[in-house]
Amino acid sequence: MKKVFLLIIFFVIFKCANIYSPLGISGKEAKKQIEEIEQTAFLVSIPSLLGRSSSNSSIVCPTDINSILGSNTNTVSANFNFPGEGSYVDLNATSGSNLYFRTAAASETVQLSGKILQTASTKLTAECRYNASAAACGTSDISGLTLSYISTSIFVSAGHCLAVRCAEPGYLRFQKYNMNSVFNSTSLSLSPLLNLALGPSVAEVLSAIEDNKYYTQESFDKCKKSVMNQSFVQLFSTNESLSEAFEVLSCNKPATPSNSAAIAMASYVIQGNECKLEPVNVVGF
Repeated sequence: MKKVFLLIIFFVIFKCANIYSPLGISGKEAKKQIEEIEQTAFLVSIPSLLGRSSSNSSIVCPTDINSILGSNTNTVSANFNFPGEGSYVDLNATSGSNLYFRTAAASETVQLSGKILQTASTKLTAECRYNASAAACGTSDISGLTLSYISTSIFVSAGHCLAVRCAEPGYLRFQKYNMNSVFNSTSLSLSPLLNLALGPSVAEVLSAIEDNKYYTQESFDKCKKSVMNQSFVQLFSTNESLSEAFEVLSCNKPATPSNSAAIAMASYVIQGNECKLEPVNVVGF
């Protein structure tokens, strides 16, 4: 009988912390509160995403001090070069109408992404067109060529030239077309928003918490504060990343890895270090 009594005492002392803790918090409740923080942060980010999307068409693109000024001579010789990998060239026709641009012959087939930009002094609808052919080379009359609308995919074959005419003030940007580079870098720019939605690091935190176990309130408060701080960092990072991504798309800029992704990664490290909940002791404290 005495042994049974001792076993009961032992069980109560060492298991009561998993039944009830006067100053601790149950794993189930801890998970609930952490999930609520994440859900709230994600809901707050949605208006930002919608707002950025709706204002995408009104983005005013910055101009480049190295932009190529248009010539008012329709038989102008080559006055700009094809952009290299990861770079771009800007054609500046802001000074008037009927301005002309031309490259020398391409040494190999080139695929370009071209876009008429909205700047402080020009519109997306500016009347600028191009011709990519052998006839566009030399000092041929550009105004006499068949001209096409600027597009996101322009092929210039080896031995051919690219000629551009702006019938009214406009500003153009050409970059070497690289779908994989644009896709990967833009995805990286948007990654903080995706991470905020999916919360992989938060999922790891939750998976380490046992529903029927009690944890100290102090360790939980520390974790909760960390999750809240991380959510604020993510909201800031999301806004910055969306701005970068929309500028890349609207202004035809070569995409680059986003600094905000690094900020987001740092916040995950902080959260991971500060979200190791401590179980209550054997008497529930």
